[in-house]
Amino acid sequence: MLNGKLGENHLPKGELFDGENSNSSFNKPDDFVKVYRAPYTKIAQTVNLTDNPNVVDNKKALWIYKTANPQRSVYVNFKDDKKYKSVKLSIDPLTNPVAFMQAYGNSLIEIETKTDLFFATELDFSSSNTSKSVKLETLSVAENKITASKNVSSRKTYDSAQLNTKIRVVAENGRSIRFKANNCSLNAIQFEFYSDFITHANINGDWTLKGKYGLATDDFKVFEQLEPKLNAVHGKWLKFNDDEYVNTKNYKAKWNRPTVANDITDENIKDIVLEYIELSKSGNPKAEKDIPFGDRVPINDPKDGEVQQYAENLTNISYLDLLNIVMNDYHVARMLGLGCLDIDEEVYDGEYVYLTEYTTFGSLEEDIDGKEVQHLSMSIPTSINTERMPLPIQLNKIVPGLNVDSDENPNNRITDPEGYSFDGKKRFVSLFMDDVMDYDIVNPNSKNDFFKSSLEYEGSNFTFPVYLGIDHKIDSEKTWKSPELSHDIEYKSVNQNLKESEFETVPINIPESGKSVLNAIQEETGENTYIYQGYGINIFSRATSGRQISIKSDIKPANNLMPPSNMNALLVTEEKPLQFTSQSEQQLLDKITGPDKTLVRIMFDYYSAQELLSYPVPKEMSVVEAKTKESIFPDDKEILADHFKLYYKDGLPEVEYGEIESIDNDSVDNLTSIVKIREYRIISSGQQVKIGLDNTNKTRFERGVLTIGDQNYIIKNIEVKFKSDGNSNQVFDYALIEVLKKK
Repeated sequence: MLNGKLGENHLPKGELFDGENSNSSFNKPDDFVKVYRAPYTKIAQTVNLTDNPNVVDNKKALWIYKTANPQRSVYVNFKDDKKYKSVKLSIDPLTNPVAFMQAYGNSLIEIETKTDLFFATELDFSSSNTSKSVKLETLSVAENKITASKNVSSRKTYDSAQLNTKIRVVAENGRSIRFKANNCSLNAIQFEFYSDFITHANINGDWTLKGKYGLATDDFKVFEQLEPKLNAVHGKWLKFNDDEYVNTKNYKAKWNRPTVANDITDENIKDIVLEYIELSKSGNPKAEKDIPFGDRVPINDPKDGEVQQYAENLTNISYLDLLNIVMNDYHVARMLGLGCLDIDEEVYDGEYVYLTEYTTFGSLEEDIDGKEVQHLSMSIPTSINTERMPLPIQLNKIVPGLNVDSDENPNNRITDPEGYSFDGKKRFVSLFMDDVMDYDIVNPNSKNDFFKSSLEYEGSNFTFPVYLGIDHKIDSEKTWKSPELSHDIEYKSVNQNLKESEFETVPINIPESGKSVLNAIQEETGENTYIYQGYGINIFSRATSGRQISIKSDIKPANNLMPPSNMNALLVTEEKPLQFTSQSEQQLLDKITGPDKTLVRIMFDYYSAQELLSYPVPKEMSVVEAKTKESIFPDDKEILADHFKLYYKDGLPEVEYGEIESIDNDSVDNLTSIVKIREYRIISSGQQVKIGLDNTNKTRFERGVLTIGDQNYIIKNIEVKFKSDGNSNQVFDYALIEVLKKK
């Protein structure tokens, strides 16, 4: 990956640029990154702190040691000024550094190299005390500039047993080491500098050219970079866990799959590479382009006889940015010449160091003319046993509903408060995660940021995740469900037998702090405990799982059946001849012997409109599969009518009359409005119309009807408010009627 201005404006184009070297851009012919490998050999410089320092600056509490390289010095900074000045009163550091160190005790010391970066150190602490310990941090920088900010790339406490031998610390781009030593002092420190190793390997001819890499459009070359040896990746590289493996056929399809002609929104990776090359030839390094996005936008308000005018709804995209995004998938990165696999037999034994070389001619800084610059980047020593797995993704809570408890848009009332759909057949939950750990940034003006966190880590042992994934299952299942929640139905992974298995997992972008990771849908009927587990995915498409969290759900369909329609009731009476009744009904009437001879015939319509169930067929399911009893939703769990209950009243419905004072359409529930009513006086007669609602009888009106003019509204809830009359009695004041809105 290229960084800085270079990374923001360029990708190595291989042989795809046929112009001249440019000082105004980074375009050039033969545009490749070269990758070299060399066996690791320890090349170290030792600074003996028992020797007298070459320079002592007591005002700055600083010692300077010269090294064998005359251009390089090592700076020992004593960060506790008061302690330094106190010790200096009795001990001269220039002539007795050992005694000074011992007297300085467990106060903070920082040892820094200002000109060269190191990748490893070894520290020798001496003491026979069995209670000795050392707190140590390494500080690293993004680039070798003295002004570059420092990050804490490792933080660790070493106990007495560990300090009985030299401790080795590996840190990428190390600038300095700081520590506090208890009951011991530092005798010597060895530094392994990047520049020393490179020089040594150059002199001894240790570098082996692995290859040169850049963009290409030749399918054979691209697929060779994807998999340099048959089945070296296919069916061997996990995708990302759970015994699912990379299917290289998917990547080949993504590279040059058929697309719709002249549809700019339907491009394969090869199309994007070609467009990037064409657009970035001159004056457009990021290959930016306006593309139509959605419907055209009206730009005038036409009057009679005028024509409606439209503007294109354009969105600016950068093809360079698109390529930089997809290269976070390591297998795509190799196809783009931004990565490689080393499967030579010799690397199976010992440690090796890798070096990338790239040359630019363009300007790397604003207002500075471009010139030829060689860029080198070296890895830390690595072997086939070095994994550097990503940090895990730690899920921390499950919240019912969609995006609840975050600063995103709240639940849009497509569920009840517990996240269940209104038909009861699904439950929606939002998953949240802890923020991914990052290196602490050193504040140069603070004297209290050493070990400011109790979290200890070694940055050389892990990588940071660029994506995440979510495993899921119910507690009765022994293995995680496949496919995963985020998957692509166009592609399938393979198993160890190289047979296509489940739909390919799609990595999930790591959200901003406080945002939900994923909205999950639960559909297993009955009461179950749903278990979720996050995992981090690094730039090499390797995964590390985090903690498991769970939630209990009870999925059962709601009874949303519609009642019978066109209900008609007819009182059966004696009639001769028969006109409105049948002979059988007359016979039933004759059989009634009691005093109440009421016989009523009730007729109604009940057909498919009352209980018709309609489901869309999921894309990943065939029509044949959709017709099975257990697909989509189990047939035996559906709510279907098998009998009817008839209710009757022996009187007319209760009615209350009132005056509407206000209507609030912006209630908490978007589906309802609040109507406020009071008692009123009829102007013509002066009659006071009373309302008899109270907390006892109000439930009789709930699920009833509120009539306003010629419109009827279903009542959901009633809240009655009271006031005191002249005799201190509580009497009706007003009522808040919550009714369902109409479409």
